[in-house]
Amino acid sequence: MKGPTIDWQAQDWDDLVPRLLLLAISRLQRMTWRGQRRGPPPGAAEAEDFVNDAVSKTIAGVRIWNPEACTLFQHLAGVIVSDISHAAESMENRSTLREAAAGDAGPSLIADVGDDAPDQETVAVWRSEQRRLLDHLDRVDPALRAMAELMLVQDLQETADLSRVLAVPAAEIANRRKRLKRAVRAYLTEYVS
Repeated sequence: MKGPTIDWQAQDWDDLVPRLLLLAISRLQRMTWRGQRRGPPPGAAEAEDFVNDAVSKTIAGVRIWNPEACTLFQHLAGVIVSDISHAAESMENRSTLREAAAGDAGPSLIADVGDDAPDQETVAVWRSEQRRLLDHLDRVDPALRAMAELMLVQDLQETADLSRVLAVPAAEIANRRKRLKRAVRAYLTEYVS
């Protein structure tokens, strides 16, 4: 199935990419398995890889975006969440196979998979990381912290919503997104990688 013809250069990538990076970081940090974080804390490169892959797949037509069904952000966010989930399942499956091969499969497979909801410790770690990122942004520019907090905590993503809540014009939201993208990348490079 061939999707509609889309002018990819006309898309507002400066608006989309910071939002997608925050989504990827958030999703990666919330991934849990058997009550533990899945591997080491994600770095800037890992989050960017998922964002870049989602954009590449969409532009190449591997993942088809229907502009009549959803926004480009919603489509790319869905691709990122799906890819992260598939990567986590693949890692989980490899781990289970290694344990079985070693003769230590542990409890039944059904019990191992269980509920993927984060436990209290994981939630506490995520909230701590979130506070650390927001504190960093506050030191860089309190306006960036305010916008990031709305995006992370209240899940406000649309420019119109952010503009209304922050009482600033849409053009200022676009400028803040660019600055936020740079600040988040600097934070990830300095504190997470």
